[in-house]
Amino acid sequence: MPLSNRNLRRIKPRFLVLAGSIAIAVALVALYTFLTGTHSSSVVIDAPVEAVWEYVGDSKNASKWSVFFEEISPLPGAQDGQAGALRRCFRVTGDREAIWWDEITLETRRKQYRRILAFNAHNFADVKMNQGEYYVFQYFEELQPGQTKLTFGHKQLRPTGILDRLAFLVAGREGARTIQMNLENIKEAIESRHQGRPYQRIHLYIEPGTHILETRPDRG
Repeated sequence: MPLSNRNLRRIKPRFLVLAGSIAIAVALVALYTFLTGTHSSSVVIDAPVEAVWEYVGDSKNASKWSVFFEEISPLPGAQDGQAGALRRCFRVTGDREAIWWDEITLETRRKQYRRILAFNAHNFADVKMNQGEYYVFQYFEELQPGQTKLTFGHKQLRPTGILDRLAFLVAGREGARTIQMNLENIKEAIESRHQGRPYQRIHLYIEPGTHILETRPDRG
């Protein structure tokens, strides 16, 4: 039955209120992300939480799923993936002229979360990014037996100025996109192993010199 003009007039204000509420909610989330320097992305993996925990905690697996760094190399000290463990992340394997940075695992709760500090960055196109420090979070949630929600998040610690945060907006958006691609690769890697089938990488490694975070504007 067609709507009358009266009914249409009633629906329109309600629609505007709903649309306005959604817009405000989106703006508040964006403002919170900007002011706190936080972001997180998640993926649901059809595998036990134990399998997800072990796979993510093994730095040797990084070359299979990361689209940005080619190698994560554990450094001497605590066991890889455990509290106190140090590792070095290379954009290009062993190349100190390309982007690289260090990470230390600060805290772990087995099959629940890891808290990591990323620091000592080198060779980003934006010099200020080389001064950045971040908390990196890994959350593991068992949704049901054989199904796990994996969340990667980060919180910017340095720099903290408003102008610095504005300068990091583009990098933040690109970082969020990269994290989501990594998560999707991790999902496929773990599920293929758990299901006994060949791993078909979803997102390819981004070749050096082509990424927005390493290409300087004066290089074209």
